[in-house]
Amino acid sequence: MTTPLSRRTFLRGAAGISLALPMLEAMEARAQPVTRTRRLVIFFTPDGFYRPTFDITGTETAFTLSPTLASLAPLKSKLTYYDNIDQKSSMDSSYGNNGHDRGMAGILTGAKTSPKRLSLGMSIDESIARRIGAPPGGFASLVLGVQTANVAGFSRICFTGADTPIAPQENPQTTFNRIVGATSTDPAVMKRRAQRKMVVDYVLDDYKSLRSKVGTADKLRLDAHVNAVETLQTELNNTSGASCSIPTFNFAGADYPRLVKLQTDLAVLALKCDLTRVVVIQCSKSVSRVVPNWLMWNGAPIEKEHHDLAHYGDGANDAAMLEVVDKWYGDQFAYLCNQMNAVTEAGGFTLLDNSMTTLVSEYGLGTSHSMVRTPYLVMGSGGGLLKTGRFIKFPAGTNHNKVLVTMDRVMGGTSNVYGDPAYAQGPLPGVFV
Repeated sequence: MTTPLSRRTFLRGAAGISLALPMLEAMEARAQPVTRTRRLVIFFTPDGFYRPTFDITGTETAFTLSPTLASLAPLKSKLTYYDNIDQKSSMDSSYGNNGHDRGMAGILTGAKTSPKRLSLGMSIDESIARRIGAPPGGFASLVLGVQTANVAGFSRICFTGADTPIAPQENPQTTFNRIVGATSTDPAVMKRRAQRKMVVDYVLDDYKSLRSKVGTADKLRLDAHVNAVETLQTELNNTSGASCSIPTFNFAGADYPRLVKLQTDLAVLALKCDLTRVVVIQCSKSVSRVVPNWLMWNGAPIEKEHHDLAHYGDGANDAAMLEVVDKWYGDQFAYLCNQMNAVTEAGGFTLLDNSMTTLVSEYGLGTSHSMVRTPYLVMGSGGGLLKTGRFIKFPAGTNHNKVLVTMDRVMGGTSNVYGDPAYAQGPLPGVFV
């Protein structure tokens, strides 16, 4: 017989160190009937996609994944693709006529751009975070970034309001410290930290004690969680050299893939510990200057900027390299989804099942800055609310404000309006169970 635990149980150590826990069966036993905690997760990639190798084909229930999205095949039954969605509010904006500004400002806000080339409204992630608040001991939202650069109009997708962008947290060490609660300023703790001790070391006694009180399945979950935290901190410490202080990262292209993975792992850690229910991961920005030289094409590293490839400046060669880059981003999204799907929560559902995890970009097609048919790829059922295993072709010109209303509904909202009210709203039809 296992010992019932509070959902907000932490592993605790000396000098204020604490480590949040994932959902365990011993927690579920105390809180019947099972309720499903819903999350919104947004994964942004820049400069649109090469549509010939990105687009899904087929019918609503019998469809074929594209080469870009092939790594999602094991999760196909949990996937929904929304086609024929236009960013009309962005397209109709008067400012940011190069398109980059309009696409970034509107993708999560459903609002037009201001004269400053920023959004005139609040982004859906921030709106939901303010409405539902922070889980006990956690934070309302987590906005993470990799090479998101400056605050120009084409580098921000999250906003607290008009002309007020949210700067993503780009330092994984800072994110890690926030998540695990390893923020004590006690001199003894700081000394041990400088000696490269792990957070897990601080809570080891409590971990061993708790492990002896729970069932076999919970032991496995607990061990996997602690191992994941230790692996993350090991990787961060290895990055920072001989010191355990906040590392200085080189944001050159060579570090880009590793930073994307770290931020993804940290996001999953925060979600599974129920420290937040709203997460945005922003990979680069519109007009992405990332040189994907860790990827190979035609026997050599790709040495052109992603943005240049998106415009096919060199015709067929650039298009072929863009396919490789798109496939890499598709794989990163699949990695996020697989990590979430590996976390079992109350009732046997996974973290992915309980989330609306959405792949977005500021364009449908980067070549022409087109915001017609901007893709929205959704993974998970949002806690059982959304139909999955679907390729849904909406009527041409369906505006993306409906996607934002749908996100809000999944997270408990009731409004039919989000963003600029001039555009037809309400949720997307036919997507709810």
